[in-house]
Amino acid sequence: MNALKRLTAAFMAGVLTCALGAAPAFAVTPDLPAPSYQVALYAGGQGTFSAEGLPAGWVLSEDGTALHAQVDAVAPSAVSFDGIQVGLGEESPYYVKGVRPAAKNNGYQKYYVGGASEASVLSGSVTVGQDEDYVVAYGLKSQRVPCTVRYVDAQGVPIAPNATFIGDVGDVPAPVAAYVEGYLPRANTVTKTLVSNQAENVLTFNYVRVAGSTTVLLPGNIIAIVTPAGETIPVVPVGIPAAGAEGAGEAVPVTAADGTVILDDAGTPLAAPVAEESLDDAETPLASGADLTTQDQPVSEPFAAIPLASWLVPAGIGSAAAGLILFLVLLLRQRRKG
Repeated sequence: MNALKRLTAAFMAGVLTCALGAAPAFAVTPDLPAPSYQVALYAGGQGTFSAEGLPAGWVLSEDGTALHAQVDAVAPSAVSFDGIQVGLGEESPYYVKGVRPAAKNNGYQKYYVGGASEASVLSGSVTVGQDEDYVVAYGLKSQRVPCTVRYVDAQGVPIAPNATFIGDVGDVPAPVAAYVEGYLPRANTVTKTLVSNQAENVLTFNYVRVAGSTTVLLPGNIIAIVTPAGETIPVVPVGIPAAGAEGAGEAVPVTAADGTVILDDAGTPLAAPVAEESLDDAETPLASGADLTTQDQPVSEPFAAIPLASWLVPAGIGSAAAGLILFLVLLLRQRRKG
């Protein structure tokens, strides 16, 4: 009987020791690097990237056919292509016209940003919510047509010089709104199908002036509003709900942390720009931009970020089960000896 009591006491002491000893092992959370998105840009089969003038944040591969960047996974996250140069042979029949998702490289007419005229220099940016791969889009010089991009205020007065992009007939270029100090664009991206008549290939960005505040350009070409109180508010493009859906057609006002609504120069609430505006007659005037703006995807949580309680419960149960089995074995041996 005394032996049984000693075994019981030893069993309880072992369980208690396991329970107390397990906590420190999981309570210490190691320092982990901040989550980030990996972005790759490939030159495709026609050209190579130049190391000269390479924008900050991009790393060039040894063979010059790929660029890699790491973007902090903090909304809003965006990556800029401004200044990336693509080298083509002098006798190449191709020209650089933009960037598109690598998964949609074949037969996909829409591309994110256009090359600057014929200089083979990329421009613009895209919002990212996960790891992304992009590829340079090329066109045949014999089929190219110019496209003019305008930037005007609420009265239609130009507020920035026009930009010229090159594309093929049937393409859908998607230039990103240029940053104009003190103004906010109505749409982050404007698209239109190119036709052979150059006069019809005009894409216009409409802007409104921000009243009582200033604007700044954050990394990734993200426009932010700086309030008189000094608060910086990144302005993230939003989608317009489908017709009939809850909130359809409702503007999303830009507000400060204290709830103050930012106003435009007319004294009305300043609306966040929509992700994409299509100028094609057959399309919805204000589209959600699902094809052009990467939607946020769930990010896998790191190992140490899992709540402590979710580990302690299974560990405690497992320790108790192992202790119980050991107790029963010892008890059986003791009875056989008796």
